[in-house]
Amino acid sequence: MKLILHGIFLLLFTNLHSYTQVNLPDSMALVGLYNSTGGSNWTNHTNWLVTNNPVSEWEGVVVSGNRVVSISLNNNNLIGTISSSIGDLNALTVLDLSGNTLSGGIPATINSLTLLESLNLSSNNFTGTVPLLNNLTNLSFCELYDNSLSGAVPDFSGNLLLFYLDLSFNVLNGTIAGLSVSNTPDLYYIDLSENNLSGNIPVSLAALTKLETINLNKNQITGT
Repeated sequence: MKLILHGIFLLLFTNLHSYTQVNLPDSMALVGLYNSTGGSNWTNHTNWLVTNNPVSEWEGVVVSGNRVVSISLNNNNLIGTISSSIGDLNALTVLDLSGNTLSGGIPATINSLTLLESLNLSSNNFTGTVPLLNNLTNLSFCELYDNSLSGAVPDFSGNLLLFYLDLSFNVLNGTIAGLSVSNTPDLYYIDLSENNLSGNIPVSLAALTKLETINLNKNQITGT
């Protein structure tokens, strides 16, 4: 029995070791993403989980050193949910899973990706609230449009680098008070159209001197 267990462990270790051109948590998080989103049915899953191919050759994955820094699997027939282990990929700067059929909630562990610069989960079937993103102090582009996200516009306190925010075509409600110039002074594009938002337009938005575009159409927002 011990020999059998040892053999199973050795096989698992060998398979994981073959992925460890990146560190082990990154490897396991990628495996979790593949399994939770129906990887075998992706339109393109070239080299994923193929033990003799380095992670840097997996479709949509970019590696720097021994860390995964970018995942781009847009329009690739991902179906299912995003595993909470996505938060272990804490060297990511780009995460693009847009244009798929992902559902369920956006994992709260997204807030652990403190180096993330671009987050695009648009055009999926995500439900629930927008997770807290206040730890993402490097986040510049946030695109979560065309889902079924509900609840309030998140408080972006701490996101000092946020330039581009698109939360349109969801079912968000409440006010947009969280968009404060003291938190997001560099915003130049905001699209919150096609939601259920209400209340007044915050006076603080007038202080966003870099703002070029704001779209609040088809809400119940008042003010000038």
